Amino acid sequence: MDKILFLLPGTRIYAPPEAFHRTSRFHAKPATVYSLGVLLFVMLFGKYPYKVKPEILAKILRRAEISKECRELLCSCMEKDPAMRIDLEKILHHDWFQVFVLKPQRQNEETIVS
Repeated sequence: MDKILFLLPGTRIYAPPEAFHRTSRFHAKPATVYSLGVLLFVMLFGKYPYKVKPEILAKILRRAEISKECRELLCSCMEKDPAMRIDLEKILHHDWFQVFVLKPQRQNEETIVS
């Protein structure tokens, strides 16, 4: 179902590109995914991607000291075409999040305290 986007003050910086086209409608889940990509970018680089020219943004991502998986997640979240963005439900299953999945310790293994 198509939804109409109403931007609250302070949220424009997180809005997907389609939010600024009067002729296009957007779907809430792809818009959320884009916003999560912007948030991740800000957390990693300390600046908003809108304040960076697209060619500089590409260079930042190529040179960034982040994992390949993180770079892929960022790019798939911030894809300009909403139909090409990663599905909201698939984000937690992305390879980047698999780093955070902890393997259970063996029962007879002692905890190491430093």
